[in-house]
Amino acid sequence: MWILAFFGYLSQVNGDVIVNLANGQVRGIQSVTDTCNTDVCSTEHPYYAFKGMRYAQPPERFKRSVAVKPWTGIYDATSDGASCIQVPRSNLKESEDCLFINVYTPTLPSDSNISLAVMVWIYGGTFIFGDSNYATYGPDHFLLENVIIVSLNYRLGLFGFMSTGNDLLPGNDGIKDLVLGLQWIKENIHAFNGDPNNILLFGESAGAALISYLIQSPLTRNLGLEKVAHGGELNYFWKNSFTTSTKFSSNDLLTRRRLIRLWTNFAKYGNPTPVLDTILQNITWPTASLGRTNINCDPSHTKTDTKGRWFNSEKPTKNCGSC
Repeated sequence: MWILAFFGYLSQVNGDVIVNLANGQVRGIQSVTDTCNTDVCSTEHPYYAFKGMRYAQPPERFKRSVAVKPWTGIYDATSDGASCIQVPRSNLKESEDCLFINVYTPTLPSDSNISLAVMVWIYGGTFIFGDSNYATYGPDHFLLENVIIVSLNYRLGLFGFMSTGNDLLPGNDGIKDLVLGLQWIKENIHAFNGDPNNILLFGESAGAALISYLIQSPLTRNLGLEKVAHGGELNYFWKNSFTTSTKFSSNDLLTRRRLIRLWTNFAKYGNPTPVLDTILQNITWPTASLGRTNINCDPSHTKTDTKGRWFNSEKPTKNCGSC
């Protein structure tokens, strides 16, 4: 749409940043990456955060969501929006009015004329719990790779997926929420210096399943989703309570850095190893040991290993036995 040419970075006041979107102005904040663990810290990098933006009107119960209407004034996008109603979780603000989206970007159009690849995270939670809050999925590690991270809420449980199997309550409102969110991204991401033609979807568990449904849906055919991937991301990809309270070994930290580099390379270039990269050279790929399942049967870890990390293993055992 020609009107997109008028969107973009507007002004900066006292550390706050104001951006023009299709339906109005939003205020975000400047911040710096925090990638500290108990045993390592990476160099801080500046970025811009826009949290809790509406991509839809407050939804009607068991109704399909509709796009957010234009607003006057400046929308405050400096804090997380409410999470969707879900199975009980402590210290989580929940509401049926929960269709919010977050954008974290290293640069704005005023900083660079080079648009960045966009990575859209869809959280898991067996379709009954999950959220996109910074405390759960802080994007700091990814931002070091000069990509834009977007995360968004979708309705869960009965509110998101209940159906009577007919037109009375067709269901799958949670998936339709995501379609609307992707449309918002296509229309507005360039205002955050993102490339609307270079969008990668990634998620875990229910989020990965939802991506599979989205790419099959006729509702997404006009969105130009050229790069789509999904998988079971580990908790320590993100800056959250798990990563800040856990002391990772140097091998764990190197593995995380390698995996994030592979993901972000795929987002930027469509190829996880497009060029020689010192971080990715001479790799002994690690063995995954998640929960009670020892995927590659690394003999140094048992089936009851619950550390939820990736471990280095020179030669995974071929005769796995009861593994």
